Amino acid sequence: MKIGFMLAVLALAVASAPASADEKIVFKSQTFKDMGEALSGAPGEPIEIEDDLRFPLGTDKRVPAIVVLHTIGSYREGNEGWHAEQFRKAGFATLTYESIRVRKVFDAPTRGLAQLWGSLVADGFNALKALAQHPRIDPSRIAVTGYSTGGEVTRVLAFERLRKAFVADDLRFAAHVAV
Repeated sequence: MKIGFMLAVLALAVASAPASADEKIVFKSQTFKDMGEALSGAPGEPIEIEDDLRFPLGTDKRVPAIVVLHTIGSYREGNEGWHAEQFRKAGFATLTYESIRVRKVFDAPTRGLAQLWGSLVADGFNALKALAQHPRIDPSRIAVTGYSTGGEVTRVLAFERLRKAFVADDLRFAAHVAV
């Protein structure tokens, strides 16, 4: 009897908890031939990046968010996806996306990043701007983290000169954690 009652209460709690309402969103970014072109004020070639915006379970309030940047090997569920899941368990929304393959670059580890660097930075700032507009995200509490190449991009996203090149107002990442 007691176990049946507890299972009924648990089922009711799960059924009444807000769904995570994960979303696929698209943000506009640019492709640049290198960082110099990105900093020159040139418009770059437009590109749309599809992202996975996922929310922590159990809340429908505004939450802090973390942009999770991938390695040079591109996004992998077993790496960046696993970390994003841990952040959601801690109460953060997470935004993950693919920056390299979407540009039809499949040999970045051997060709190097020179042709992608400006584009990866543009993607980071454009992800920040997209998240800041989302009604469930607290725009003052958006952090960025990245692994390997994503960690280098995370570090570079802290430079004020770059931020001003991509963000017209005072919007900025609240924290940068390069791994």
